[in-house]
Amino acid sequence: MTKQPMTLQERIDVALQPDAAITAANLAALIGEIEAVIANAEKDWTIDQTRSPDPSAVDAILAANRLRPLLPKLKARQQEVHNQEQAAAWLATVPTYGQRGTADWWKDDERRVAAQRAEQQRHANFLARMTWEQEARENREAQERFDASQRQKWGE
Repeated sequence: MTKQPMTLQERIDVALQPDAAITAANLAALIGEIEAVIANAEKDWTIDQTRSPDPSAVDAILAANRLRPLLPKLKARQQEVHNQEQAAAWLATVPTYGQRGTADWWKDDERRVAAQRAEQQRHANFLARMTWEQEARENREAQERFDASQRQKWGE
């Protein structure tokens, strides 16, 4: 049995729940989708004002009018989720000192040193590769200059 995709209104309702597992990027996409729906409805409404109102244009503008008051709430929710994500990312960089005062403090030091050594090795590999690539490029350019000077000298 296939599950029906959620409607726009259902996705908005879920996104506005305080305990919903949603990212700031997903909220931004939802806000963009709502703004596009509103813009399309307004565009259709301005085009159709010269004629008798098309029922689909009326339905679209009514839906847009229902969505408009939800935009500030969604933007506030997006800012809240963004702040939570930023705080979580910052907390992930802060070392934990929960093992202070125990005999396991050395494990944190070993992990930190291992991570530093891995980063140093990655950087050294990058510099070695860059040096090799630079040398190869300089050799190739020098060979091209030499070939060009020989062609010019011998009139080829």
